[in-house]
Amino acid sequence: MDEENINNGISPEDIEKLKREREEYLAGWQRARADYLNFQKEERGRFEEFRKIGLRDFVVDLIVVLDSFDAAQQSLKDEGLVKELRRIEDQMRSILKRYGVEENSVAVDISPDPAFHEAIDVVEVDKPSGTIVEVMQKGYTLHGNVIRTTKVKVAK
Repeated sequence: MDEENINNGISPEDIEKLKREREEYLAGWQRARADYLNFQKEERGRFEEFRKIGLRDFVVDLIVVLDSFDAAQQSLKDEGLVKELRRIEDQMRSILKRYGVEENSVAVDISPDPAFHEAIDVVEVDKPSGTIVEVMQKGYTLHGNVIRTTKVKVAK
């Protein structure tokens, strides 16, 4: 039996041509699939960024409520009520932490870092000049990005 009959009348040149076409189509499909997978990954990243932006606005509003908790606790005399306020505040802070919100840690007697601290007042005290004397308002980060600087008083 000759080769012509085995390949149903298709010449060896045609078979080679078909193999090349098959390889081209396969390579094209593989590229298209890789492009699609990359597109999906990029879209997930964009979606996550949009989610973070939306979350940021919400968190900034909630931080104002935390400030109110701090003010209420400082002005109240009833220890039972203060204890309840602290419990509710702790719950809020726990929820915010789950979503990537962290309170900026601040140490008194250090120089402020402009990325995290905002000096809103300069006072004359017996401390080294330019160091933090008092925290006036807490600052916060969301996923490592500052959403509100810590307002501080610094020594003159």
